Amino acid sequence: MAQLYHYTIGIKLDPIYATGALLPSPGEGRERGILWLSSNEGYEPSAAKAGASPGGQPRVLSLEEMMQHGGGVFRFVVDSDRPRLYEWPRLAERARLSRSVRGLLLRRAEECGAHPRQWFGSLAAIAVDALALQQRTPDGRWLDVRYEDVAQAARNPRVVSVRGSEAGVDIPRGQFRPTSTPSP
Repeated sequence: MAQLYHYTIGIKLDPIYATGALLPSPGEGRERGILWLSSNEGYEPSAAKAGASPGGQPRVLSLEEMMQHGGGVFRFVVDSDRPRLYEWPRLAERARLSRSVRGLLLRRAEECGAHPRQWFGSLAAIAVDALALQQRTPDGRWLDVRYEDVAQAARNPRVVSVRGSEAGVDIPRGQFRPTSTPSP
């Protein structure tokens, strides 16, 4: 059985476990919210988080920055034979995404090196109690972890400051603020 992954960062684990489920993003207008999954076993590039520097400039963070400032990089493992999972582009149809939103997502995929054929999703929440949780190591491996064992470290990243090479700005501890972007 193939596996799909929902990628996230450590500072989002508490809200996920508080609700007990991975939730679809809110839909806008007539669009339905999507819980994004990927078949990419390494990392889904379109799942990279946007952050704001202390000066307020938005930018996409590298994996290393997400690991340091976001309390780690994690993924939930979902079996692909689960009912009501849709593959792109059927997912876009079921979620009633407009042509402009579909185009935006496809342009973003091209810009970040993502492959839409690896995109899957659900229009319903998925309970996390039966899902495996994995954490990415600095050398790129994924290790099975328990939420209880990583929650404290994910809440309190130990990094004081990192130089953002692309933007040339420091993001001091406590200043990292993920921003919301459409995320496949």
